Parts: sequence; C-alpha cells; structure tokens
Amino acid sequence: RVMGGEPTLHPRFPDIIQLALQEGMHVDVLSNATWPDSCNDLFSRISPSRLLFLLNVDHPDNYPPKLWTRIEHNLTALMGRKGVTLSFNIFEKQPRYQYIFDLIKKYEIFNIRMSFSLPVLGIQNACLPIEDYQEMASFIVHFVRQADSQGVTVQLDNAVPLCIFTFEQAG
Repeated sequence: RVMGGEPTLHPRFPDIIQLALQEGMHVDVLSNATWPDSCNDLFSRISPSRLLFLLNVDHPDNYPPKLWTRIEHNLTALMGRKGVTLSFNIFEKQPRYQYIFDLIKKYEIFNIRMSFSLPVLGIQNACLPIEDYQEMASFIVHFVRQADSQGVTVQLDNAVPLCIFTFEQAG
C-alpha cells in the first residue's frame, strides 16, 4: 500500500511503484485523486490486476473549482478500470452523499468503502462522536441498499462497528 498524505506527491512515486511491481507485488494506491497527468500515463501501463485504487473524494463543494476539475480528469483516466474503489466517510449527521452515486455512475466505479471519519489527535477534524454512530445505522442501510440497486458493492471499514445495527438491519 502506498499512502500518505498524498502518495503521488513523493518525487520518486513512479520509481517506488515500478520497483514494487518488479518485485512481484500488487500495489494499492490510497489517494485523494489529485495526482498530476504523469501518474495517469504510469497507471495506464499497469494491469488493473496489479494496481488497485482507494480514492477518498469529498463532496465537490469542499474543493476549489480548479482542483475539482483535476479530480474529474483523473477519474476519467481511470474510467471503467477494475479495482477502483471510492471511499465515503461519514462525519456529519445528515451526510451529503448523492455525489458519490453521481461519480460511480459517471466514471463506471463499482465499489465503495464506507467508514466513519475518526478524530485525529492534535487537530480539529470533522467527525461524529462515537455516541452518534448508532443513529447512523439506518442511513448506512439505506446507502447500501441504494448502492446495491445500482450494482455497486459497499464494504464497511472496520471503523463501522457492527454493534450499531439491529438484527433486522444487519440481515
């Protein structure tokens, strides 16, 4: 796994990827999808069976227009590629989530990883207190059903405790 911050910012990122592949490894890139065009050239030369992506893309309103254009450009470069997963993080009681479904449809992505945003020590980041998690169970079930109706698989990250669901919701 290559992650960071943003791993594609490392000056030797292409070398690191090539070395890992030469050693027979499979590579998972955990990114915010803001990489430069040179990475798209690199990615296009690597089999989707050897290079996977987990892309943490927030709501479009959270980006300056120029950066959102970059993200859309990079999603276009990955369009239709197997092994691409969008990450959706819950950090508010009424999540704005429709954009995720817009992105999966527009860019032919069939996997979502859902998680709760966790607090980060030393900084004030957007996250829900753990006491609010159980309230979010019905939203998560609704989200998963909507994804399933569109042929999209949702995987719950380990930050989503199964104990928040009723027996009926878990079923």
